[in-house]
Parts: sequence; C-alpha cells; structure tokens
Amino acid sequence: MKIKYLKRIILVCFIYSFALTGCKKSNVEVPEIPFPITVYPTSYTAKFAMKMFVGGVEITDAGKITKFMANVPANYTSTDLLSKFPASYTFTSKDSLKFSANNNFFVAKTNDRYVITYLTTSSTNPVNPLVDYEKFFVFQTKAVPNGSTVNITRQFAAYGNYSNFKVSVLNYKYRKPNINNVTAYGLATNEFDPTTVSKLGPTDTLAVQEFFIDYK
Repeated sequence: MKIKYLKRIILVCFIYSFALTGCKKSNVEVPEIPFPITVYPTSYTAKFAMKMFVGGVEITDAGKITKFMANVPANYTSTDLLSKFPASYTFTSKDSLKFSANNNFFVAKTNDRYVITYLTTSSTNPVNPLVDYEKFFVFQTKAVPNGSTVNITRQFAAYGNYSNFKVSVLNYKYRKPNINNVTAYGLATNEFDPTTVSKLGPTDTLAVQEFFIDYK
C-alpha cells in the first residue's frame, strides 16, 4: 500500500511539474518586428518557361511560341524585368504596405503567403468584357461604379517574410480572333490559373510565363 501511495505522489508531482513548464513556455515573448521595413528588387527567376495554349490544347513547339510572341513590344516582355515593377516596397505594419507616398496596400498573411490588396478610383471602367484575358489569372480586377467614378480593387500575391519576399508576376499574350480580332499582352503582378485553360475558344491563343521578383 505504501508503495502504491508513493507512486501516486510521484505521478501527481510529475503532472504538476509538466503543467508549470507548459505555462512558462507560453509566456515566452515574441520579438517585435521593427517596422517600417523597406525592401528592394535584387533578382528574378522564372517559375516556368513560356507556355502556349490554342483552343485549350498546349503547344510545345518552341518555334511557334517564339513566332506568337515576336511582335510584343519590349516594354511588355520579361526583358529587363526589374525596371518594370516598383523600385521598392515598404511595410509600414504587419498589414500595410506602400510603394509610393500615395499608395496604401492592405496585407493579409497566411503562413509564408501574402495576398496584397489595393484600392483606387478611376473616371473610366478598366474592365473590358471584350478583352477578357484576366479570366486566366488567379486575381481579377473588380470595378464598381460609384457615381461619376469607378472604385477599383486589385490584388497580387507574394511569398516569404517581411524582409525577404518574392512577388509573383506574369508575362502574357492573348489573342481572340473571332471577336474583333482582340489581342492583349502585358506584364502583371498576378498568377496564372491553369484550370482556366478550358475557357479558351477553339481558335483562341494564350501564351503565359510566371516569374518571381525577389525583394530584400
């Protein structure tokens, strides 16, 4: 009986000791992040080589891809990519970002992924239903009329941490010959959604390449 009683005392002491240890660990202070933090573009890397799709079918012939992209002006290609995006970003807090004095972005961070939202207004609606290339993007522009102006919401994604993060950018060209022979091309802070390739019409052509721009 004494041995059993002694074992119970030891077990109770062990549990109590473990509980105290757990409480101590939960009180460890997390160092504060020293905002503001400004980061600058240092390099860029391709996530994947240029892809092209015609009528929902991927074209792997490099010659055809080169020919399709040949007439895109240099300002809208990946050449000298760093000069075509913001020269810096400044995190003013964990949920606020700026790249100039007049631009406030809202930051939502999940693990190592940021979704960055920015709001602007315009006298015209930037969303043209005839040039619907954004349907292939993860983030699509939202435009809401507000009297004589239009409220515009745009988003993009980045990865990493506040002092070392990567911004996703796209180089794209989209041609829709059956409707006014529409052609759209450009660079965008966005990501490609491969599940939308099925939305291409039988003669539509889409070429797209994704990059990471590293900011440190």
